[in-house]
Amino acid sequence: MPNPAAELVAKLPNPIRSRLRGLVRGAPSLEENTRREHDWTDTNSATQEASSPTDDRLTESDIHAAYRLFHGRPADPEGLKFFSNHIGSWSVRDVLPYFAHSDEFRQSETFRLLLGGVAGEGLTVVERGDHKLLVPDGDAAVGEVLKKSGTYEPHVLAALDQYLKPGHTVIDCGANIGVISFYAAAIVGSTGRVVAVEALSDNARLLRISAALNGFDHVEVHNAAVGDRPGSLVIDTAAGSNGIVGGRLDELIHTSDPAVLAVRTVCPTLTLDSLADSLDRVDLIKLDVEGAEGLAVAGGMKLLERDLPVVLLEYSPALLSRVSSIEGADLLKWFGTMSYTITIVDSDLGPEVETRDVGVHGPDTALARSGRDHLDLCLIARRG
Repeated sequence: MPNPAAELVAKLPNPIRSRLRGLVRGAPSLEENTRREHDWTDTNSATQEASSPTDDRLTESDIHAAYRLFHGRPADPEGLKFFSNHIGSWSVRDVLPYFAHSDEFRQSETFRLLLGGVAGEGLTVVERGDHKLLVPDGDAAVGEVLKKSGTYEPHVLAALDQYLKPGHTVIDCGANIGVISFYAAAIVGSTGRVVAVEALSDNARLLRISAALNGFDHVEVHNAAVGDRPGSLVIDTAAGSNGIVGGRLDELIHTSDPAVLAVRTVCPTLTLDSLADSLDRVDLIKLDVEGAEGLAVAGGMKLLERDLPVVLLEYSPALLSRVSSIEGADLLKWFGTMSYTITIVDSDLGPEVETRDVGVHGPDTALARSGRDHLDLCLIARRG
């Protein structure tokens, strides 16, 4: 008869498939797996039952396999007693949530490797002078850099120091774990406001906890992505707290298996203009959304024209083309029509690269000379 579990596991990459084989009906017996994996000493192997290939009833073999898969250790007596009471009445699916949602699993290396994200990592509170930041351990993309150096993208933080004042309002798009959001929140103070928009739910959860840790009632967190229209976006974890934009759900549904989409991260999209409806004025916007910056600008035209805020923009022509379907120079050209000057704020490009008021094509020239794939730009509107 068809075996849906085995068919699903067969679609997984080999390293993950091998980790799951003990939970698939018809897989090699636990005794055979134990002989292959000499690092595991199972004190209960003599009493384990073979998994039934014909039904999904829980067996003792399943319990031991679940402990091995999720926790990397033999079953403890208390846990074995609890689950053994349900042998024959529970299905394998009934028992799996107890492991998948346990603190032990979510704090394990297995969780990080299989599911990505940061929720399963240990957490460190990093003191940053006038505020604190909850930083996940093992987050090489942002967290580990911050813990080792005490800072992250200091050239961007310097721009915040230069352009923000108490009482200002900031929108941080692609807030990640909050390096920019909380630095800005400390500057603008309780009379100001910070709106943090973050697509990955693990990051958004940390943002909310960090806001509470600091008593920053003026920080508002949205677990969403910014785009050119309301909808849903598929996004995947890239490394640690960073993400990769997969595309719009309404487009991917025609080319992807819904079952595959269901195990990826799907978050709502909102527009900058919709955020601005509840804000009297926006003084600064940070856009670092993995190539969706063009979509964010398209959904924020009214806001940008109304307030002419400072814009801190991560500029990656390749990602802009793939995700936003726009050439980088064309995006900058629009800002030029709005009387914005373009400054490169990266500090490590070398003296031969012009950084001040570089014009529409200056960033592409700087990228070609530096050999990098992205730059951080500061866009300032000329007023009056």
